Amino acid sequence: MAYTQSMNRTLAAAACAIGLAGIALIGLSQSPADSNLIRNPGFEQRGDPPEGWWADPANASKGSIELGPSPFGQGKLALVLRPTPANTDASKPLGVGQAIGATPYRGKRLYYGGTLRASGEATAVLGVFVMAKSGSMLGGGTLMRTEHSPGSERLEDTVLVPDTDEVAQIIMVCAVNGTSGSASFDNVALSAELPARLKASLADPGAPLHATVEVDAGKIVRTIPRTLYGINTEWVWNGNGIWDERKARLDPDLIRLTRELGVSLIRFPGGTFSDYYHWRDGLGDQDKRPWQSGLPGERKSRHVLGTEEMLAFARRAGGHLMITVNVGTGTAEEAADWVRYVNGRRDRADRVTWWEIGNEVYMNDGSPATAQIAMTPEQYAEKCAAFIRAMRRADASIKIGAISNESYWNTTHRDWDRKVLGKVGRDIDFVAVHNAYAPMVINDGGRGVREVYRATLAAPVHIRKSLAALRGRIGALPPADARRIKIAVTEWGTLYHALPTSRFVDHCKTLGSALYTASVLMAFLECPSVDAANYFKLVDQLFIGAIGVRGDRFAPTASYCALQMFTRRFGARLVKSATASPTFDAPALGYVPATSGAPYVEAVASLSADGRKLTIMAVNKHFDRSADLRIRTRAFRPARGGAVWTLTGSGLDANTGTAPKQVPGIAWAKQAEDEINPRFSRGGPNEVTVTRMPLRNVSSPMTYRLPAHSLVCIEMNAAPTSAGRRP
Repeated sequence: MAYTQSMNRTLAAAACAIGLAGIALIGLSQSPADSNLIRNPGFEQRGDPPEGWWADPANASKGSIELGPSPFGQGKLALVLRPTPANTDASKPLGVGQAIGATPYRGKRLYYGGTLRASGEATAVLGVFVMAKSGSMLGGGTLMRTEHSPGSERLEDTVLVPDTDEVAQIIMVCAVNGTSGSASFDNVALSAELPARLKASLADPGAPLHATVEVDAGKIVRTIPRTLYGINTEWVWNGNGIWDERKARLDPDLIRLTRELGVSLIRFPGGTFSDYYHWRDGLGDQDKRPWQSGLPGERKSRHVLGTEEMLAFARRAGGHLMITVNVGTGTAEEAADWVRYVNGRRDRADRVTWWEIGNEVYMNDGSPATAQIAMTPEQYAEKCAAFIRAMRRADASIKIGAISNESYWNTTHRDWDRKVLGKVGRDIDFVAVHNAYAPMVINDGGRGVREVYRATLAAPVHIRKSLAALRGRIGALPPADARRIKIAVTEWGTLYHALPTSRFVDHCKTLGSALYTASVLMAFLECPSVDAANYFKLVDQLFIGAIGVRGDRFAPTASYCALQMFTRRFGARLVKSATASPTFDAPALGYVPATSGAPYVEAVASLSADGRKLTIMAVNKHFDRSADLRIRTRAFRPARGGAVWTLTGSGLDANTGTAPKQVPGIAWAKQAEDEINPRFSRGGPNEVTVTRMPLRNVSSPMTYRLPAHSLVCIEMNAAPTSAGRRP
């Protein structure tokens, strides 16, 4: 993952917010008689601009501000913004705004919302920004719609006003991004009174939910590839601790933790670093290896973790390498020589089967790291074809993957997959995709933990659709190619932010993130085309590893525990199951679109290789309420006893107490905490737990209660048949 992309987007989002606020710095409007703080919220009072709203005269060339018949059936009129080709500055777009004095609302959470529609290339933007006396932004949020956005046209969310003397104004903005089309707005609202449904989403310790799962053990969906349980590593900075430079050895604690995690496919040399990595620099006497930057402009580190060290690490940890070759700054022959080096002189136990050609070279965020290696689809397809030819000559039996640009949040080249697959589809074994990160709240806008986590836990809905879309493009190839080509999600996981200044950057380690991890794994399991997946990443002494640092020792995070539940407890064969569950909605937030109908409870089921054990893995995403899961099995008669493994914790933001490394010159922001049950700052070994309990009186049907915010593994043993044998 290129962190420089996230940094640039952070700056862009902040600039956009400040620019939007600039159109509304006017005298304070008076609070209306009702709870809505906005004057003329339905745009029924005419004017140029509409009564109560203000528009920047400098934006006159950027488009027209009109009042037209409401397309929403909510009053007679609606605001319509029609941008022109001059509306290119996203920090100062065409729009209207108004301001409210913020002092009475210090420390309070405000509701905001509106009905939005967009046409053509336009994006309708409804923003709320809390401004300081100095003119800087203290918090806020945005709601956006395009012509193709899913879900209701009514969008709503909440924003927290900081409790500080610095707050001055709260500014609401209706704006349009884009240079053509139109954006319509009606019934906008800003209120100190939260609707009952939003209050319920902040704290809802009510009666248990009711969900059902039907399991047909007689219908095998597929044998589960162990390569779904992969992980990412990086060569830089001693592999984030994999190599203990003081003792000149692989770290035994990390070997043990990785082996206990049960991962299979270990990706190396790591993300964007791969496209600057020259493998020969990591050979020979470690003291003589060069010091180099992982990316242009970054600090240097020595190549102590090279090919031989990583092969040894994978072997001792019980896995195999997946190698990403350097397509950005390397050559086809360099990649082919790497294949020869690894596979040409070793027994099959140490071979590398999976080879990926490049990382995210479709991306260019303007940073030196991405600008130097960015390619068009035509350029990548040509290079990829040359790499494939050279690597096949070195070893015809390897699996080779080309990268895909598919994602649910952004596609930089809409025709990337068509052109790449059209060129190399007949020659590859898999496509590598990074479409399962969430929520990437580059500008959190003062949102609370529950709002952010609600969007995070809804994201798997979009990930499933993204995988289906990619499968559809593969399916359009000639039948032999479509059957052969699989999907490898070579990076995935929770990612909130990349900068230490973010209030959410360290939330990858929480129980809420572990529930996301479980939900995404279920999506991979249920998509038969997904043949491999690599969680990002194994270990990090900053904020994103499955293994972090607690004190001076490596320690598992909550997501480690979720991954381990699948690698150690889930069976060998996926069986057919169908789950019915209450659902929740989530507003657009970060890179996650607005979501309708995301299930609170998800479940998948498996059989052991010998058919004697049925395992049901179920996740309850509700923050506060348990869920009664009604279980019915077919083609499997359970014995009376079994076992239940439960991963849960003291709260949604509970964590095992790992913490980012303190580096001189870097100040880590105070992290946001759950508004109802704050546990983040209390992290420790007992905050997140995995427990085993006997399961008694097993039958079909039966009901098992899933705790709030939990991942539960239910293991059933098969009852003996009348002949004394198990089925």
